[in-house]
Parts: sequence; structure tokens; C-alpha cells
Amino acid sequence: MEAAETVTERAGRGRTHPAVGYLLALVCWCLLPLAGSAAPGPAIDDAPADTQAMTQCLAGPGWTRGDIGFVRGINLAGGEFNPDRLPGQYGKDYRYPSEAQLEYYSKNGFDVVRLPFLWERLQPRMFGALDDEEVRRVLSVIEKARQHGMRVILDPHNYARYHLDGKAHVIGSAAVPVGAFIDFWRRLAHVVSGIPGIYALSLMNEPHDTGKLWRSAAQEAVDAIRGEDRVHLILAPGDYWSGAWSWRKYNDDFLLRDPADKLVYEAHQYFDPDRSGAYRDDRAPAGLRDPLGIAVQAARLDLKRWPGKPPQRQAESATRQR
Repeated sequence: MEAAETVTERAGRGRTHPAVGYLLALVCWCLLPLAGSAAPGPAIDDAPADTQAMTQCLAGPGWTRGDIGFVRGINLAGGEFNPDRLPGQYGKDYRYPSEAQLEYYSKNGFDVVRLPFLWERLQPRMFGALDDEEVRRVLSVIEKARQHGMRVILDPHNYARYHLDGKAHVIGSAAVPVGAFIDFWRRLAHVVSGIPGIYALSLMNEPHDTGKLWRSAAQEAVDAIRGEDRVHLILAPGDYWSGAWSWRKYNDDFLLRDPADKLVYEAHQYFDPDRSGAYRDDRAPAGLRDPLGIAVQAARLDLKRWPGKPPQRQAESATRQR
């Protein structure tokens, strides 16, 4: 089947500010192989478009070709299920991918697994210790993926919120101070620092409606992570559901500093008409001939207004069909 496979970025001349990462256009279709049966799903080449996922990264300063480049990734949902049942019963309310599933997707050409989980399950109490059993489950997935030649994106699937007494509170609110988010990432980064099976640490899945609180929370989380881990890539999703199509409207000033210079901005894009990801029919938006290219162009970074005036950098798309 045809799929857009490459995105190129052309940088201006001169020294790049270390805070500036590279755009990650994450085509975020969820594949749910966990429901009903542990048996692997259909062969990738036969799967419908809305059950496939790709992760596209661009190499930045300090990264080798082996670290970053084109990778094919898949979102294996399950760990974030039933946020209204916390912590929930493992195997009933939520579940991480099995080794059989990891082996299956590895054999079908996938390099990266995006692993959603809930912040509340890893850290049942804000500012408290991480749950040992839950951490072991996550580390087990990372190791099994590594054994099958894949790496993992850790993805707290909380939409910039933490659940307290059955209600989701935005990070930065009185109920969930930014310090709690910093504490979580400092603890998790300490645990995973040096683990080779990790592809990236994604700060949060699809923040939205944060009242402009997300940018400062994201920067402080980056700083907390770098206090423990200066090796792994950090993915920084934008506000307003991280939409690539709306990035310039809602995230034009979302620019972070990373002392390790290993930061990638994460944008999501669904290609059904309402961009919801529901795919209620098989219609694509009118005129959508190159969806990945359009998504990246919509989310390109224009850094002319960055303090210090680094060279302008814009992402340009180029696709190759196979």
C-alpha cells in the first residue's frame, strides 16, 4: 500500500540554539490488538490505513545516524485504558503489550513502540514514590522490545492532567501544581536513565485546554529530566491536542530549551475529515494528496522571533511512495 515515507528539514546557516529540536510528525493512529484476544492482528500490509502508525524523526546536532533517522513506529494502546478505574486491575482494566505482540510487530518492520500509560498508575500519590510493580511492568516491556530489536517511547497518556477523587485536574492548577509533574518526571527519568531500550521520553500525550499553563510546565519537566538523564531524546508535544494542522495557531511560541540538545517537538495528525481520529468513513479531507507533507508544513517551526535571533529554520516536506 502507499505511504508517505520521508520528511526533510532544511536549516539555515549558523549556530543553532541548543533549545531548538526538530519536528516530530507523529501520525498517531492507535492500534488496539489487546482487546478480546492476545493473538496478533492482520499482516501489516493487509491492515487498513487507520490501524497503522508511523513515527518520523529528523536528525539533530549531536545525534548519530543510528540514533535518529527514519523509523517506523506503532502505538500499542492498553496501559492507559479505564482512567476512571484507578489504579485498576492489571489484565482486566488495562494491559501492556505482550511479548508475542512485540515480536509480531518487530517481524513486520516496526522499529519503535509508543507505550501509553497513566501517570496515576506509576505514581498513585503526587510527590510519592513510584509504584514498584508498575515500574517493573513498564521496564519489562522495554526489555522485551529491545530483545526484538525495537525501542520504546514512554508516553504518560494524561492530556496534561492528574486524576484526584474521580476528577481530572490540569497541571499547574491548585490541585495539581507543576511541582508534582516535575517530581514525577525526575523520579521516572532517574529509573530509566541509561536504559538502552528507550527511544524517547514523551513529556505528555496531547495536552489541551491548559489555559496557557503547558509551556512552562513542559520546560520545567525538561529541566527535571536533564537533571537525571542527558542521553535520551525528549519529545515535547504542543497544547491543543498537539495538532499539526493547528500548530501555528496554538503553539507558535512553544519553544523550549534543552541543555542536552536532544529535544523534538511532537505533533499529531489524523487524516479523517474532522481530524478526530474516529474515521467514521473512508473520506479524506478535500484535496489531501500528501497528508504527511501537509501536516509537517502546517506544523513547521518559524524561529525568527526566538530570543537571540537564531537562523530561521523551516520544515519542508518531501514524500516517497512505496
